[in-house]
Amino acid sequence: ERKQERLAAIAASRLERMNDAKDKAEELAAENDALKEELEIHKEQVRDYEDVLKECARIKDSEGRGGLRWPRWMVLFVIEMLANGTAPSAIPENIRSAHWTLYGKAPTELPGVDFCRKCRTVMDRFNECMVGMLLARGKMKTCHTDGTNRRQTAFEAFVIGLEMENQDVLKNILVSSCIFMETEDADGCVDGLERKLEHIRHALKRVREVMSENGHSPDEYDVPKPEDIRMESLGENNGAIITDSCHHARKEQQVIEKKVGGTTHKIDCA
Repeated sequence: ERKQERLAAIAASRLERMNDAKDKAEELAAENDALKEELEIHKEQVRDYEDVLKECARIKDSEGRGGLRWPRWMVLFVIEMLANGTAPSAIPENIRSAHWTLYGKAPTELPGVDFCRKCRTVMDRFNECMVGMLLARGKMKTCHTDGTNRRQTAFEAFVIGLEMENQDVLKNILVSSCIFMETEDADGCVDGLERKLEHIRHALKRVREVMSENGHSPDEYDVPKPEDIRMESLGENNGAIITDSCHHARKEQQVIEKKVGGTTHKIDCA
């Protein structure tokens, strides 16, 4: 009887250890599955980086003119770094460092500093397109201008506050931080603001035209129409005109109020 009890205790102990081992194996299997999923995610991320950096070499012009050009993805890559505040002179070396980190060797060729500087113009056009889409989709509620002059040249900043759908606060859009005016009088400055909006309408029009030329419907992708950008919507939405309190700024308020029509409120900010 004593022997049977001892064997039963041994069997129970072994069964407990076996169950513990089974639980541990299941836990390790679950961790292994999670690691596999994480590994696949990292592999996908590496493939994405490779798509951007593996072709860090100039591509021959397809028309056979002997020129060299960078592909579109490189332009977007440079624009992204410019938007993040990277100086054009630092971009080539940043690409070199990224290539070394991923591949352990330097790229065959890099975009030059001059190319990166020229991409700022592309980024400016890109910014006009995004501003145009926001202005066309939102409801114009405020118009804020502030200007000065240097060496007999007048220039102004132009900010529009939009009421966006499902948002409780206004979304301030910097239309331009520096609009050069042809004349320094109030009428000339307001004409400069309208001229900037016309540039943005043209940018939006070109987006729709290029999409149509490539077989894509702008309306299907919810690209707004240029004519949706109107200064008159400020008066239609009981908007506010915000300027400085000097005589020139107040005159500009009056000119804007007359042009937009409707009902507007004038606000002076010191």
